[in-house]
Amino acid sequence: MSHTKKITSLSLLVLAQVVLFVLVYLATIALGAGLVYLAFHASIWLIPPFFENVAPEIMRLGKLGILLLVGIIVGIVGLWTFIVAVGVYLVKPLFIFPKREKSYGKEMQREDSPKLYDMIMETAKAVGVRKPKQS
Repeated sequence: MSHTKKITSLSLLVLAQVVLFVLVYLATIALGAGLVYLAFHASIWLIPPFFENVAPEIMRLGKLGILLLVGIIVGIVGLWTFIVAVGVYLVKPLFIFPKREKSYGKEMQREDSPKLYDMIMETAKAVGVRKPKQS
């Protein structure tokens, strides 16, 4: 296989991996939004009929019925909270913004400290690196 064909095949492989990553990323966000949507609508569709039809029957069991009903309510709230938390976690990447870099340094002028300034410039020259940026 020639050198050009290897580069082309590797380039196509990398491009396919990038496209797959983007698709998985978008699918994850869609899954998160879908979970939040389904949790909300499931609450609207399932909870009112439960309290109208099933809860009165459970309450007839007395103290056991009350405990059972409280357990069901706690379970529903816990499940809903878990689903929303997972959904928000999956959608969160849409709202991540890059942080601005903070500059912790202070620009030094030769007048500030002539000896230190000269030492920095001499060290940069001796090591063979660019001199620090000067304004």
